[in-house]
Amino acid sequence: MDILFEKVSKRFGDKTIFSDLSLRISKGSLTVIMGPSGCGKTTLLNLMMRLIEPDDGEITGVPSRKAAVFQEDRLCETFNAVANVRMVCSKGLNDSIIISHLVQLGLSERLTVPVKNLSGGMRRRVAIARAMLADADIILMDEPFKGLDDKLKFETMDYVKKFRNQRSLIMVTHDREESQYMDGELIIL
Repeated sequence: MDILFEKVSKRFGDKTIFSDLSLRISKGSLTVIMGPSGCGKTTLLNLMMRLIEPDDGEITGVPSRKAAVFQEDRLCETFNAVANVRMVCSKGLNDSIIISHLVQLGLSERLTVPVKNLSGGMRRRVAIARAMLADADIILMDEPFKGLDDKLKFETMDYVKKFRNQRSLIMVTHDREESQYMDGELIIL
């Protein structure tokens, strides 16, 4: 089922973010959302995650099993990378698979270190691996590649494309190069 926004409005106090927004996001698509700061990109993701509710209108078709990469990494600081990813995986997923994903993201030397001791870019890649390995039908990503140098950014984007596995993926970015490289359906707010 496609995700439908039908005449959705959202306000925060006196500020209107959306008014009568209608859009369709195809099931199984890779969708990139772009627009200027403050236009509502993060709000759109938060509405799909049901972290906030619309003031008017209706949103339908969002799968109930969701994974997310937020602008902040939202990791459990005292857990290591493997434990942070393990938290969202199905019980049957072997730790060797988690380790394999983290190694592909360049974290082989830092698997057992508490994530509070990792660099920002390493923490970001743990958050991305966690979302990609989550038992979810849709992946929502809010500026997932920020803070990564160019080489790591492209390697991580390749990883995301490789392991999306036909799941719907909706990504917010300010970066036109990321948008073009991910090669998804583009929504400009």
